[in-house]
Amino acid sequence: HAGNLPVYATSHIYSSVADSDKDRDLGQIKFVDTPWLLEENNQSPLSRDNLERLIPGVKGPYARLYAMGIDAFNLLPHLAQLRDQPGRTLNGKTGTLFLDGLNRLHRQLAWADMEHGQARITGYAPRLEKPRVAFPAAITPHETQPGNNAALPAAVSPLPARPADSVR
Repeated sequence: HAGNLPVYATSHIYSSVADSDKDRDLGQIKFVDTPWLLEENNQSPLSRDNLERLIPGVKGPYARLYAMGIDAFNLLPHLAQLRDQPGRTLNGKTGTLFLDGLNRLHRQLAWADMEHGQARITGYAPRLEKPRVAFPAAITPHETQPGNNAALPAAVSPLPARPADSVR
């Protein structure tokens, strides 16, 4: 009588290359992975589709390493904010990045499943580490520009919907 139990897997079940014929067999298996591999039709400058035109192979077997490189480059100017303002997060290509109380970097991965052979994001995995504050404040990308002292938006919930290429 356990036919309706959910099935969970690691990111190893998804190759990051959309192949609806092979992926159709994955059915409703739930898995976590880097958001960059699951976001199709994203028109941001650093989307996989846009980078594939410039760097052939971005969608290949090392796609997760490209996402990590993008995050490493984008993280540097935000480290002080993440350190000095507990609860801050940065929406990266590998997940939602945040620092814990010991200034160790963590990431929140995207939950996904397969629907008709296509991977789709269904939410975000919970933090394994409690944030240093209950509700993290948000930063929008235009606020990170030099000389822009715009007021910060109101606090957001711990697991908000994740807009592409933004900083919270």
